[in-house]
Amino acid sequence: SLSSKFATMSGRVVDPNSVQAQFSSLNRDRDGLRRATVVADRERRREEDLLRGLRASQAMLAEKIETANATLGLETKKRQLLGEEEDRLKRVMEEEKRAIMTLTSEIENLDGEERRRKGRFVKEMDSL
Repeated sequence: SLSSKFATMSGRVVDPNSVQAQFSSLNRDRDGLRRATVVADRERRREEDLLRGLRASQAMLAEKIETANATLGLETKKRQLLGEEEDRLKRVMEEEKRAIMTLTSEIENLDGEERRRKGRFVKEMDSL
C-alpha cells in the first residue's frame, strides 16, 4: 500500500522498512569499525610501548658494550705495560748477572794473585 511508503524529493517511493534496515546495517558497521579502531589503537599503543622498551634496552646494551670495550682496551694496555715491565726486568737481571759474573771472575783473579804473592813470600822467607 502507498501509505506505508514515503516519497523522496525526487519523487521516488521508498519502503521505510528498507531504509530502516539500511540505517540499522550502517549503525552495526559503524559500531564494528569503532570496536576495531579501539582494538587497533590498543595494539598500536602496546607496540609503541614495546618499541620504547626495546630502544631503552638497546641503548643500555650499547652502553654496556662501550664499557666492555673500554675495559678490554684498558686490560690490553695493562697487559702490554706488564709485558714491557717484564722485558725490562729481564734485561736488568741479565745485566746484574753479567756484573756478578765479572765481579766473581775479578775476585777469583785477585785470590789467585794473592796466593801467588803468598807463595812467593813464603819462598822468600824460606830462602832467608
